[in-house]
Amino acid sequence: MPREYQKRRNNPYILPDNLYKMIKYAVKDYDRLKGEYIDALYASPGKDGTDGIGRPTEQRAIKRDAIFRQLEIIEQSLMMIPSEYRRGVFDEARYGGGFPIDAGTATYQRWKQRFIYYTAKNMNLI
Repeated sequence: MPREYQKRRNNPYILPDNLYKMIKYAVKDYDRLKGEYIDALYASPGKDGTDGIGRPTEQRAIKRDAIFRQLEIIEQSLMMIPSEYRRGVFDEARYGGGFPIDAGTATYQRWKQRFIYYTAKNMNLI
């Protein structure tokens, strides 16, 4: 598995290593979040433990809202990438396995770096 690399020289999109990895794993978690977002409609939450009365509709709405915000941030960040690179950058960020061969690897790496930077910026972490 190749090491994740951030170009250090002349790169305004550089992030601290821990933040970079945190955002990278948030993007990798996209598919699971999408599934949970859909499942939250049909799931029945347990008791909340406050007064013995559950509020399933409220709890599902809160959970769906939190998941929706994360998904929306990732999708908005992806829209900041040129359309011809979106799929390759998003697939490589989620699943790994390399970039498509329709453009140079350096080009895709540059856009992946920006995608992760934009995601961190949209999450108000930088």
